[in-house]
Amino acid sequence: WTFRPLPAAYRKFAFLLAAAATALGFLGLSGWILGMPLLASIRSYYIPMAPLTAIILVCLGGLLLAHSMSPSQGFVGILAAVFSALLSAYGLIELVEYLGIPLLSLEEWLFPDPPMMGAIPTGRMSPLTSALLLLSGAVVPMLFLRERTGKRQKLIGDLAGCLGILVVMAGTVFLLGYLHGTPFLYGTMNIPMAATTALSFLLLGTGQVLAVGPDGIPLRSFVGPSARARLLRVFVSTTVGVVVAIDLLHVYAPGIFLNDNAFLSGISITAIAVITGALIARVAFKVGDDMDRSEEVRRGAEEALTEKTLEVEKSEEKNRTLAQDLTSLINNVPGIIYRGYRDWSMSFIGGDEVETVTGYSPDKFTSGAVGWKQIIHPDD
Repeated sequence: WTFRPLPAAYRKFAFLLAAAATALGFLGLSGWILGMPLLASIRSYYIPMAPLTAIILVCLGGLLLAHSMSPSQGFVGILAAVFSALLSAYGLIELVEYLGIPLLSLEEWLFPDPPMMGAIPTGRMSPLTSALLLLSGAVVPMLFLRERTGKRQKLIGDLAGCLGILVVMAGTVFLLGYLHGTPFLYGTMNIPMAATTALSFLLLGTGQVLAVGPDGIPLRSFVGPSARARLLRVFVSTTVGVVVAIDLLHVYAPGIFLNDNAFLSGISITAIAVITGALIARVAFKVGDDMDRSEEVRRGAEEALTEKTLEVEKSEEKNRTLAQDLTSLINNVPGIIYRGYRDWSMSFIGGDEVETVTGYSPDKFTSGAVGWKQIIHPDD
């Protein structure tokens, strides 16, 4: 396995996602600077993005932006990797502080008197955010190491992809909690993750997965023209989309399911099943047609190759037969037949009187031990 540069399409989409995550970080930070917390949250009764979280998201998004534009090499790349590793280390420090072990207390120093939302301070980083910061901050150093080192490139890329997909999954789970109207950790003494923070990590993690590229986990299984990759692309995306859509319909359009009326509930469930089945069937037909065409092309290529092979074998057999016939004919010709050159060498000699007339065996002539000058009359 050798490292290949990131394709332009992956680089472009990673850039767009990094830009979106950076913009959300700037928006959250602007809310605190302008005294408008609503900019750092989606609704007034949701906790806003913490200011330090906003700064860190801007930094992580900026690092991914820089990497997607041009993978950093040399001193600049080392500096970016070290800075991202420090951000990851700060996430670990925050987690340790939540266990009651004071280390830096940076937020308390920067924002000593944060506004409260009930019993929860709104200017503090959530422990969930710290955990995602620990994971996502470690991706850029791995990308840098993978591009610089000649050893374990595949392992480092796969590890970076795994961290990125964990960030994506966590951001998705927390965001779905908000979409359900039951966000996590609300009503407890723990600081919940802001909705904008969850969305930022979802975008950032997706961009990091794309920055790993099609040679790493998880994209390696979904990329390429193989039947397995096509099936995975279609069915995984369809399944996830249908499940999420039905789940959100339960939340935002509960009347569709009509659970109090068995008959109408059965109709609605049947309709959803039919729509889902029709969508998957359509996808299956499309993939099946592609696979059938590929099989037809393969069979046609095999048949053409078989026919060509048979033609070649027949031609070779014909040539062998002809060569045998010519050799037999020449060896039985009375006299001598030979091919000679101006340097008196000889490439062929035959006939039934070679040794009788010349006194030498045919191999003496073709080996160069005797030239054809010895077998002609001096006048000639």
